[in-house]
Amino acid sequence: MLIAALVLNLGLGLFYSPLTAVTKARVVGVKPDDMVGVRTVLKSIEGKPALQINGNNLSSLMLYNTAFETATFEANPFGRAVVTVTYRNPVGRLSGAPGTYLAEDGTIYQSKEVLTGLPLIQISQTSQERDGTIVGRIPTSALAYLAQELPSIADGENGTVMYADDGGLILVLGGAEIKLGQAVQLEAKLNSLRKLMDADPELLSKVLVLNLYAPEKPAARFRKPSN
Repeated sequence: MLIAALVLNLGLGLFYSPLTAVTKARVVGVKPDDMVGVRTVLKSIEGKPALQINGNNLSSLMLYNTAFETATFEANPFGRAVVTVTYRNPVGRLSGAPGTYLAEDGTIYQSKEVLTGLPLIQISQTSQERDGTIVGRIPTSALAYLAQELPSIADGENGTVMYADDGGLILVLGGAEIKLGQAVQLEAKLNSLRKLMDADPELLSKVLVLNLYAPEKPAARFRKPSN
């Protein structure tokens, strides 16, 4: 009983002791522009004993920044803590929304960074209104998949991925519209496009619209020859 009481007293002492409060937190992976926000969150634990800090809750608070993919917090009873952050990987930038990007997992997020060299993502206003919100029923994962595939299809050209009024997906490459239809069989549709371009490397300069709704039966509307 005596030992149990001593252990209990020791545990309570550590739980309430200000001596275990975090006095130094090392922040790993955070970019300078985002450091102020992280430090603001850390102020909420100033003077709080380490055993009273809920690391999961604090990590969730860190995710106020939608550019963060993960945030972890670890503390020890000796006043030291480590915050580790990883960022989302952008694959596209949203048209008409500066600082808004599409991550590889389909998440739409904000960033203070100005990122270039990414495909443009266009989501029609009608689609946004019909589908409720930009992150509602809009197939952002499909948009992200297409954005990642574009550079390899068009020899480094970033191009544009569109979500049209009718809910269809469209690629814009080399001035040509490539209509993919609904977000199904996308791999087959892109493979069909690659085969057509392998057979005719100048294809995109010749067509106005290439319809790949049925990837095994592509249809094209060609440009009028210039006089």
